[in-house]
Amino acid sequence: MSLKSMMPRFHRGYNQMWKFYILVLFLIVAIICLFRIWPEHVTGTRLEFWVATISMLVAAVTLIINTWTFQSIDTVSSISKMEGNVLENEHYATNIVALLKSYEHCHTHIEFGEAYRKRLNSHFEKSHLKSGIQIADSLQDAMDHIILQAFLVVDHGREGKGKVSLKMEDKRLHQRHIEQYISKMEMVLDDYQVKANGSVRVLQEALNLLKAASNYQFVQDKNVASTDIMNLHGELLRNKVTQTLYYDYRGLCYMKYARTLLQGGADKEKTSMDNYQSLLDTRERYKTFDTDVQFLIKENLMDASRHFEMAGRAMGDNLFWNTLDFNTGRAEFFLALIENGDNSRWQGLMQNAIHYRKKQMLYLNQMLGALDEKSFDDYSYLRAAMAEQYYQVVLHDILYRLVVGGTPASDDVIRQDIALLPDLKKIPSRSRSFQTMADDILSVISAES
Repeated sequence: MSLKSMMPRFHRGYNQMWKFYILVLFLIVAIICLFRIWPEHVTGTRLEFWVATISMLVAAVTLIINTWTFQSIDTVSSISKMEGNVLENEHYATNIVALLKSYEHCHTHIEFGEAYRKRLNSHFEKSHLKSGIQIADSLQDAMDHIILQAFLVVDHGREGKGKVSLKMEDKRLHQRHIEQYISKMEMVLDDYQVKANGSVRVLQEALNLLKAASNYQFVQDKNVASTDIMNLHGELLRNKVTQTLYYDYRGLCYMKYARTLLQGGADKEKTSMDNYQSLLDTRERYKTFDTDVQFLIKENLMDASRHFEMAGRAMGDNLFWNTLDFNTGRAEFFLALIENGDNSRWQGLMQNAIHYRKKQMLYLNQMLGALDEKSFDDYSYLRAAMAEQYYQVVLHDILYRLVVGGTPASDDVIRQDIALLPDLKKIPSRSRSFQTMADDILSVISAES
């Protein structure tokens, strides 16, 4: 155990010792005073006086000790109490609108990142984190932000492309902020475990989930995804948010591994699979793999799809999380691509995702204030990120339909999708750019015209 981690315990022990010193000092002063003021004129022997006096002192000391003991028991009970904590509340769900509203003043990733960092640091103020329930509240707040934290991440090699302000050094800055919170919380839990042995398991697993999801988001080598999420005990995660995050990130790990194998393995140079020719090449490359690799790819894609569906069921009918159909749709697309299978399943899922992401955007405008007369650049950073997610799923649906042989002339849905976008030649972007994908789609459509 490090000296740094021992310091909170030392201070706690030191703060308790002063009571003992005061008690000893009280006894010494009382005895001295009694020797000085013993009344010579009283009736009875000196021994009787001292017996009565000492009995009174013992009774007083006993009362003081009992009072301290009951106070300590009550304090420990209050600190270790976990009944009703948010992490075990099966009905808890993030109020995403309220969360976004608190960051409406942030128009860049730097402003959002700084506001987020201050919010996390405020959890460690003196008045906070004194009990298990307060620690659970802090951890839940951090996990409520995981979905927004993703907008502080940029894939390796993406910076500088399109109209994206998020640079690699900015990503590392935001990553350090998250790691600092996790490090502080680890110290808090280490200290808390001394007071309440059993209840720390739920808190520790929640922190492990936060760490695993953050590691996946910020991993440097995108060819190999962080698999920390696989080491978690998912049965300890009770509320809707933690269960949904757990299943979603497990699904992402399975899908990432399958995509890595489809690209030829982790040792191959990373290239984007989100373009027309790469997806056609992927279908042909799959045929060259041996049966074991093909088995692994299919199993990982099926596990990914299954876990995305479990994530959706855990959250239930929730406007924000209904967009998980996009992840499920991608997994199902790759299954259909490599096996020349039925396209109806992934197409239905992608259309559901488009529906919910558009609804999400409109509802945010309805609840936070419409921005119809403003340009995209006037959107807050997170509101712009939500709009970009909408463009993301629409563009993927168009691309996937082109890959399986659709054309704007033959596929009504492709034409409808294109009509949903502002302009294929200029996709608005703030935190992420999808212009490269839009340009690829335009070149395919032009070639087929």
